[in-house]
Amino acid sequence: MKTNTTRPGIKMLAQPTETSCGPTCLHAVYHHFEDEYPLEEIISEIPENPDGGTYSVMLANHALERGYSATIYSYNLRVFDPTWANLSSEQIIPKLALRREHSHSKRARANLSAYIEFLQKGGEIRFDELDSELLAMLLAKGGPVIAGLNSTHLYRSARLKKSGKEDDVVGDVEGHFVTLFEYDHANKQILVADPYLKNPLSETQLYAIAPQRLINSVMLGIVTYDANLLVIEKPSK
Repeated sequence: MKTNTTRPGIKMLAQPTETSCGPTCLHAVYHHFEDEYPLEEIISEIPENPDGGTYSVMLANHALERGYSATIYSYNLRVFDPTWANLSSEQIIPKLALRREHSHSKRARANLSAYIEFLQKGGEIRFDELDSELLAMLLAKGGPVIAGLNSTHLYRSARLKKSGKEDDVVGDVEGHFVTLFEYDHANKQILVADPYLKNPLSETQLYAIAPQRLINSVMLGIVTYDANLLVIEKPSK
C-alpha cells in the first residue's frame, strides 16, 4: 500500500547514515510534538553502541533529558527476566547492575548501563503482552510509537554482510527502527514511517503493514538487542 508522504503531522527524514535510523525516528517524534530539533544534533548527542547504531533506551534517555516522559515495552529477554514484571524500578536497577557485572559483552554492558540510567531518570518499563490490541491502544492515544525490530524479517530481505552486501548464507540479520503513527481498524493495518529511504516495502517512506508482521518483526528484534516499543509523551502541564 502506497501512502502519501505529506500526511499532516508526519515528517520522517531519510536517515543520513546506515546506523542513524534511531535518531531519525526520534526526530520524527519530536516534530510530531512541534519540537523542532535538528537531526544532526540528535545524532551527535545519542551514544552509539560498540557495533554502531543505538538502542531504544538511549533514544528514551535523550527524550527524558528534554523533559518528556518515556515508557519502554520490552520483549528482550537478554536484558529483562520475565519474573521482573511486577517489580518496581528500585528493585530492577540492582538486578540490572548485577547482570552487567556478569556480562562479558561490551554491547550488553552498554545496553544495561543505559537501562539503569533510564530507570534512574524516571523512565518506565512495561512487560505487557505484545498483540494487536496493545498496538491499537498505544496508537489511539494520538502519539507515535518507535519500534525497535528486525528489519530482515520486516523487509523479507536477505541477510547482510558487514559490507552491506546481501548474502543469504553468511550474512547476518539487521536491527532497525521505524515509527508507527496510526492503526487502521477498517483495513487492519498499521501506518509506518520508515527512515530508510530505500526500504523495499514502498516507493516512499510511508507504508501500511499487517499488525502480525510488525509484531513478529519486533519479537525477532531480540537478536539485535531491540525487541521493544518506545512511547514518548509530553508531560501534562
